[in-house]
Amino acid sequence: MICKNCMKQLPDDILYCPACGSKQESVQAVSIPYAPQPKPEVKTGFTQAMVFSILSFVLGGGISLITGVIALVYAAISKTRLEEGNYERACKDASVSRTLNIVTIVLFSLRVVLLILIIVLYAALFAVALQEMPMY
Repeated sequence: MICKNCMKQLPDDILYCPACGSKQESVQAVSIPYAPQPKPEVKTGFTQAMVFSILSFVLGGGISLITGVIALVYAAISKTRLEEGNYERACKDASVSRTLNIVTIVLFSLRVVLLILIIVLYAALFAVALQEMPMY
């Protein structure tokens, strides 16, 4: 223990400091029972990543398929790290997976909007072509 008055190192069983003479309070060791900490809940986004990866694959692939598969990989890694007890890293990987899921949704939505625009433009061009065709 350390003297609170002169800060000298003292044996644990001494009542007075030999250097300054101040009375020392004896400190008794207190036993604290071990209570296991509950595991924090980490949402890995594995199911969400799986759904968006499959949707991207079935409905056209492209860059949204790539981001969907990467999100799926990160979700699987997060799930594994969670099972290992590495909660901090599992949370980071789950966050990356969720971010990539959002990117996948945005890219997929843009692709759908672009396809709808292309269909509308082709329909308009076809209508114009029909009007300009001579009738026999």
